[in-house]
Amino acid sequence: MKLVVVESPAKAKTIEKYLGSGHRVLASFGHVRDLPPKDGSVDPERDFEMLWQVSPDRAKQLKAITEEAKRSDTLILATDPDREGEAISWHVQEVLRQKKALPSNVQRVTFNAITSSAVTEAMKRPRGLDEDLIDAYKARRALDYLVGFTLSPILWRKLPGAKSAGRVQSVALRLIVDREREIEVFKPQEYWSISATFEKDGQSFVGRLVQLDGSKIERLTIGNKGDADAAKAVVEAGRFTVASVETKPFSRNPPPPFTTSTLQQEAARKLGFAASHTMRVAQGLYEDGLITYMRTDGVDMAPEAVSAARRAIASRYDAGYVPDRPRQYQSKIKNAQEAHEAIRPTDFSRSRAAGGDHARLYELVYNRALASQMASARLERTTVELTDGPGRAVLRATGQVVLFPGFMALYDEGRDDVADEEGARMPALGVGDVPAKTGVESTQSFTQPPPRYSEASLVKRLEELGIGRPSTYASILQTLKDREYVRVEKARFIPEESGRLVTAFLERFFERYVSYDYTAELEEELDDVSGGRLNWQKLLDDFWRDFRPKAGEVMDQKPSEITAALDEFLAPWLYPPRADGSDPRVCPQCGNGRLSLRGGRFGAFVACSNYPDCKYTQKFGQGGDQAQSDGPTELGEGIFLKTGRFGPYVERGDKRASIPKDIAVEDVNADVAERLLSLPREIGAHPETGQPITASIGRYGPYLAHAGKYAKLSSTAEVFETGMNAAVAKLADAAAGGGRARGASREPIAVLGKHPANGGEIKVMAGRYGPYVTDGSTNATLPKGAKPETVTLDEAVRLIDERAAKGPAKKKGGRRPTRKKAK
Repeated sequence: MKLVVVESPAKAKTIEKYLGSGHRVLASFGHVRDLPPKDGSVDPERDFEMLWQVSPDRAKQLKAITEEAKRSDTLILATDPDREGEAISWHVQEVLRQKKALPSNVQRVTFNAITSSAVTEAMKRPRGLDEDLIDAYKARRALDYLVGFTLSPILWRKLPGAKSAGRVQSVALRLIVDREREIEVFKPQEYWSISATFEKDGQSFVGRLVQLDGSKIERLTIGNKGDADAAKAVVEAGRFTVASVETKPFSRNPPPPFTTSTLQQEAARKLGFAASHTMRVAQGLYEDGLITYMRTDGVDMAPEAVSAARRAIASRYDAGYVPDRPRQYQSKIKNAQEAHEAIRPTDFSRSRAAGGDHARLYELVYNRALASQMASARLERTTVELTDGPGRAVLRATGQVVLFPGFMALYDEGRDDVADEEGARMPALGVGDVPAKTGVESTQSFTQPPPRYSEASLVKRLEELGIGRPSTYASILQTLKDREYVRVEKARFIPEESGRLVTAFLERFFERYVSYDYTAELEEELDDVSGGRLNWQKLLDDFWRDFRPKAGEVMDQKPSEITAALDEFLAPWLYPPRADGSDPRVCPQCGNGRLSLRGGRFGAFVACSNYPDCKYTQKFGQGGDQAQSDGPTELGEGIFLKTGRFGPYVERGDKRASIPKDIAVEDVNADVAERLLSLPREIGAHPETGQPITASIGRYGPYLAHAGKYAKLSSTAEVFETGMNAAVAKLADAAAGGGRARGASREPIAVLGKHPANGGEIKVMAGRYGPYVTDGSTNATLPKGAKPETVTLDEAVRLIDERAAKGPAKKKGGRRPTRKKAK
């Protein structure tokens, strides 16, 4: 009997069907071991010896694999064809070796698609485990552990309100913060453009002013309305004749098939998918045998797939759409690794998949792969210049015509930030023609700051810099969101104040380790380990020799010293110049105190040096004129809009209400304030208990309450709009995790996400002694009074880490003491 081990049960079921009798296929459900989230799991003093621990939620599956291995003469490790897949196979082998259940014959096979032909062919070509890939996995895992478990405690102790830091996600966060800084210092410039509309043979076109009185007109040349009006008058007075017509043919080649990164980018642009969602859907398509392996840097397809694509093109289009020779692509990505095939359909005769998001993503993969082997598009660009009689003004009109669509008949790649259009359709024009002028327009514009990163553009930038790996981008972005270091508005990343503070701290005290160049160099060294060119322990030793003393130096500093250094480092941002020219450090309330950064229980804030005589405080990052505008804003009806230490709020008399994050401060008027101050809102009496159901906004966001039970709401709008039927249903869903008989399976109250250190799935559970959070290995009871429905991922991680740091609970020994009888 041959035992085959793969990652997922869906994959196991399909492969067992392909292999038939004589094979038993079991799933490991991903990694079976990991580093325990505690000090000492990686020991730099013993050549970075790593203490691996079997994941508790994998014990049952490992037992089944062990029992089957004892009955088998061959173990075939058939996990994914990348570094993580190699590591999973290695972990399974090591566990079986420790349990003395490892068969004498161990084989490693890989396949790029879960199809009958791919699997059976792979079984004919077994190999041993790739030790270099395993070493690269160990190096990367140890690096992330050493950084996370060294930096995070420093953050907790020295930077109030900070949560944790990681090797790659801290650099990704810095990219977002740096872009925000660029936007904040950007000074918009006014400029004007002059254009005229013409018509010939019933077709209109637009010409833009490019020369005036012999001077070239650039974008910023006309900088005010007066100059614009003068230029417009010249164009209005002119009679324009076509002076030249230039026609240039050009071609556009199709993009290569998807890699992991380009799939995430294009799915974000065209389907609105988050990177994490894209990878989940792609995983399902892979396990169903519909697409090839989706974690890859490769941009080419196997020869047989190219042939199948060319046949599919020929059957769908005419022969002109099939190029003379198959196209070949080469990766332009820095540090490209794991040279597998690009992502493609396993069968080009199947152009559609089942419904929903799987169908949408499959269609995207199919069209991109098929288009990559289609003929180039042929286009023609026309540029027309028109001059007036005296020669004072020259206008230019551009347009393009698609002569042959080629691959564009099927697919056109999306762009993150679309620039000016390349040109519209043009009428047939010849030199000497005098088209009819139908209007002249002057348009005021302002230069725009660089756009904030979207998921697609951030992934693209990380890849360009050689930071991280495509397979990790989804989890990196999700971690930044889960820790509330960033928020997403209109599909763009905006750094939260906590994210800016952590970035400033790391830039000030660990500048090298959040630099783009250093992080990319470290990735190159990890690639050298993968290729057998560098010893993994030497890489770690070189890193630790510099990093550990630096961390110790920062840990030895007092929190007040850290805050003072950050106050100086952030001064240009915290205290920007004021409009009246006064010193931005002078307290706007008392007039003689000095403003400085302070640390508090709930994070950083700016306060006056004359405290407690002057109680002026300013929210972190709310500097300059914004902070000292004119004090409270009167909204009417006795309501004032104010800004306090914890953000903006409205106040009437002795009642206050914070402004929720999903309501812009500038949108707060008397009506909005009235509604916020009126909370909690009573929806009505519960039809079963007769007790009231209320909706309100708490520390963790909007929620419903009924008889001591709670349900989370997704937005502030729901607080005011949720009706009785919806409220009863939401409360019932929130309570679904409790009240089962002992021994029955229990559903979690909530699934919050992955633990950043060990990857365990964190859940909120209803326990015998109250609600608790767990990552599968450590359980942590929620604080008294905490609402289980409103616990965030970061809070859960903190509770679990604090519990794990205390070590295992001491069991009470001995007999229960007998009660003495009264005499």
